[in-house]
Amino acid sequence: MRMKNKLKIVKQFAIVLLIAGGIYVIYTLLSPPVLLSNSQEQIRNIFGEPSHFMLSYLKRGEDDTELVRYELWFYPDHKKKIKFLAGKLLNIEYFDVDESLVGKTKHKPENFDYFMGYEDLRKYFGEMNIEKMELPVFFDKNIETYVSQDVVFVVENGRLSYVQTYGVCIEGQCLGDNLYINY
Repeated sequence: MRMKNKLKIVKQFAIVLLIAGGIYVIYTLLSPPVLLSNSQEQIRNIFGEPSHFMLSYLKRGEDDTELVRYELWFYPDHKKKIKFLAGKLLNIEYFDVDESLVGKTKHKPENFDYFMGYEDLRKYFGEMNIEKMELPVFFDKNIETYVSQDVVFVVENGRLSYVQTYGVCIEGQCLGDNLYINY
């Protein structure tokens, strides 16, 4: 009788652990890698999702190895571009809309993070949806440029250093049009 009670307790404990593990996995898969700051949330509440964006990671100073996230969000309908540094609002500028900002990306800035490498991006976009691009500016061995249908991104030393969703498609022609897109 005593052994049955112990087995029952072990079973219940195993079920609780399994449920907790499942919740953790679901949470980590569904939550974006980057949380928006209060300033970014406020801008989203006012203007909605950015139509396009650019983000990069910059050194804080010349000798500093610490990086800071720089983001540029575009709202062509409002003729506004909004700059953030480390999530803090730098400024809101008026700009003339050109053909590189036509349409809207389905991606969000918070889905991309410095700690993402090529494999993470391949999982995000799908294996057949990424193509390596050779740019003369980046002939360094540790810098690789890739394109998906409406995103160009740079992986430097195995880490994501740059993402751009505008200027990838012009006059209906996109850099990654020959890729199979299903994400």
